[in-house]
Amino acid sequence: MTLWKRQTAEANQKRSESYRKTGSVKKLNGHKKERIFAESFSGEDIKGTKKPDVLTPKYGYVSVKGAAKLQLAMYVTDRLISDLGKDHPYTKSAIAQREYYEDRHYNNGKNQDRLHAQAYKMNEELTLWLNKDNNFVKLLDYVMTNNGEVDYLADMWGTRNSYVYMTSMNDVLEAVKNSNPIAKVTPAGLRVSVSIELPSGDRRTAFSLEVRSDIKKCKSILFKAESKWFLAELIRNDKGCTKLPIDK
Repeated sequence: MTLWKRQTAEANQKRSESYRKTGSVKKLNGHKKERIFAESFSGEDIKGTKKPDVLTPKYGYVSVKGAAKLQLAMYVTDRLISDLGKDHPYTKSAIAQREYYEDRHYNNGKNQDRLHAQAYKMNEELTLWLNKDNNFVKLLDYVMTNNGEVDYLADMWGTRNSYVYMTSMNDVLEAVKNSNPIAKVTPAGLRVSVSIELPSGDRRTAFSLEVRSDIKKCKSILFKAESKWFLAELIRNDKGCTKLPIDK
């Protein structure tokens, strides 16, 4: 067995263990793009829900993205406690938002005012943390790369599966860092948004962090991105980005 195939098997084993811990998760619509990318670059699709998506001989571990609204990560609060600790601002924000929605669903919203105020306070603390010491980029590294596990981002949004934009994750994180990301709490108080400065000079909201509000998913926190701003306007304009054809 070659080294990279053995690495694929090990990654699949890790994902299998994670899957059993977090429960059933819907397959992402981007799975087809992952398969197309893997076939085109002699890669192997890694099963499961954590990053990366594909392992290739040339580019190593690759995260494949192709949706207009990207779900960069979906974590249950128990995983955040395990990974980051219960006192981490991201964890505390997720727990406070979860408690607000659980009260709405299971307790007829008897404590909504108090829990909304608590969630707003935790989100304010999260934004303060995100806006200092390059913490947003550090959190993005955790979300997109499993703290360095992913080597490349494969951007297939709007390409009709004919080509792909390849950018090393180091360049992706550096581009976001240089875009001067600014986090803020949305007016309703239950979501944190992050804007970036594009090469054009415009500032756009590119990322959001929020707990899912429906009854079955309120234990999960989403880390989302807008492809138009994050991929098309920022990363594709980075000097480290390369456009490659997809072999069909």
